[in-house]
Amino acid sequence: MQKYSGLIVNPGIAYGKALILKSEQDFSSTEINGSNQMEILNNALSKSATRLEEQIQSSHMLYSDRISTIFEAHKLMISDPMLLDKAKQYILSGNTAYDAYKQAAQEAIDIFKHLSSEYMRNRAIDIEDATDRVLYTIQEENYEISCSFDDAKILILEKMKPSVLYNFNKECVFGFISKTGSYNQHSALIARTKNIPGVILDKILDLGIQDGDMILLDAYRGDIYIKPDIELVNKILEERR
Repeated sequence: MQKYSGLIVNPGIAYGKALILKSEQDFSSTEINGSNQMEILNNALSKSATRLEEQIQSSHMLYSDRISTIFEAHKLMISDPMLLDKAKQYILSGNTAYDAYKQAAQEAIDIFKHLSSEYMRNRAIDIEDATDRVLYTIQEENYEISCSFDDAKILILEKMKPSVLYNFNKECVFGFISKTGSYNQHSALIARTKNIPGVILDKILDLGIQDGDMILLDAYRGDIYIKPDIELVNKILEERR
C-alpha cells in the first residue's frame, strides 16, 4: 500500500478502481486534402456551439446558473474575434483548419497562463477545454467521454477540464485525482456542485498506477491510498458514516 497527500478540491470519501484518462490526441498530422479549410473550421464552430448550448440548457435545469454560465463563456471563447482572426491568417498562410485553430488557441492559452491574476490564470483551462472541443470536431471525433462503466471509478486526470467533470456523475465516478488544477477553477466548482470528491496531486501520473488498481480517496484529509488494505478501507469508511 502507498499513501500520498494532496490538495483538497472537494471533500468526501471514494473507493473504487482507477481509470486513467489519457492526454488529448494530436491530430496535427492529419490533412483534409481538397477541402475548403475555412468551411471546415466554420462547420466545426457551429457544431461545437450547438453542443455547448445543449450543455448550457441542461446545466441550467439541473444545477445553478453558476454552472451554466461556465459553458456560456465557453461558447463565446470558441468564436472569440481575435482567436478567429489569427486562425484565418494561419489558414491563408497554408495551414489546415486544425493546425490554424490549434496554433491560435495555444497562443491565447499561453497569454492567460502568464497573467498576474490567479483568477485569469485559472481561465486558461477553460480556453483549452472549449477550443479542444472544436479541434476534435474538426476531425469528426467525439469530445464527450462515455460514462458507461461496469463499475464506479476513481478518475486519474492530467488536467481538470470543466467538460470532463460535468459529463460524469457519482453513479459512474466516485471521485477523481488530478495532476494539475486549482480549488478556484471552474471544474472544481462543478465537482463541488455535483458532490464528487477530488484531490490534486502533482505526481499522480508518476506513481505507476494502472487501470483497475484499487484507490481509496479520503478527500476530507487530502489522503490518497493506492491498493489499500481492506481493514484500512473499512476503518475510514466507518469513520465517515
